[in-house]
Amino acid sequence: MPEVTVTCPYCGTGTHTAGWQCPACQQVVGPRGEIGKTALAAFVLGVLSVPWHMLLVPAILAIVLANQSFAQGEPGHGFAAAGRVLGWIGIALFAVVVPLTLMIFFFGFAATLFGAGGTPLD
Repeated sequence: MPEVTVTCPYCGTGTHTAGWQCPACQQVVGPRGEIGKTALAAFVLGVLSVPWHMLLVPAILAIVLANQSFAQGEPGHGFAAAGRVLGWIGIALFAVVVPLTLMIFFFGFAATLFGAGGTPLD
């Protein structure tokens, strides 16, 4: 794969290898429209973690892949950041919804077992 060099869009200094930090302003530079595979995977898993928060696996993978994308300096930091935020939202939903569901289930089960008087029904 040939190396791509770009002018830093933030400070306008020289040409830098795409996907690396600009020595002048410390921003990660990359060609427009390029998104790293790890950043894109973090975003997709983050989006999936919100409706599938009961699984918890997509949320954890989204956070791990987003951190990996930042560490590697891949382009597409916005996608990686969104994946990380959505992953944390998925974990927060899991932490709220699962206990509430269990409480509703157990209180409902206890109410059908013991009735309103607190003694077992015959």
